Amino acid sequence: VTVLARGEAVASADTARARRSASHWSEALGRADPLSALVLTALAGVFERCTSIPDGTGLIVGTVAASIEHNRRFFAKLEERGPARAPPRSFPGTSPNLCAGTASIAFGLRGPTMAVAASLLAPVEALALGVDFVRGGDAPAMLVVAADEVGETVSSLWLAAGWEPPSPGALACLIGAGTEEATDLAPRVYRLLEEPALETGRLGEVGPGWPALGRALDLVGQL
Repeated sequence: VTVLARGEAVASADTARARRSASHWSEALGRADPLSALVLTALAGVFERCTSIPDGTGLIVGTVAASIEHNRRFFAKLEERGPARAPPRSFPGTSPNLCAGTASIAFGLRGPTMAVAASLLAPVEALALGVDFVRGGDAPAMLVVAADEVGETVSSLWLAAGWEPPSPGALACLIGAGTEEATDLAPRVYRLLEEPALETGRLGEVGPGWPALGRALDLVGQL
């Protein structure tokens, strides 16, 4: 398994850019929640570098803060309006998996699709799972995205817990089977999922969130 393409980090969403790269765009995608919009924008950077991706490619999003900011906004409206008038369009965004599903629709992905947020090192968890899917033959290639919407709620919660808040923004890459001469990144990725990185989300001098995915790709010696 090796890195086939790597996009650039994006600090904010650009749905117009995502629309240019998407194969199945709709008006609803233009109204995507902030986390989904970040994922769409980051993936656009990968698709701009790839003329095509293998059929059956999947997607894993690693998000440290998940849907916390969106949940705060949703429940604020819920308290203001009451349960009978909760905003229906906002409810799907309370699931962290929505961003992965939204992106799979926009880009016509047919492989395994999910989001993970099991620790402060979620972006590297996503990379490791992507490696597993390719090595296990479940997908010919996997798109891996690290994405976080970070506002006052996430920042205050993380600081109260003594954690460093993740960096807002997103970064995406495409991994898949490489040539025999290519270095298999699997063993190197697995070694990154060790203490104390799991407890801090940091990889060396790089903080949690999308920078951790970027650093992980650098450390495994790819691109």
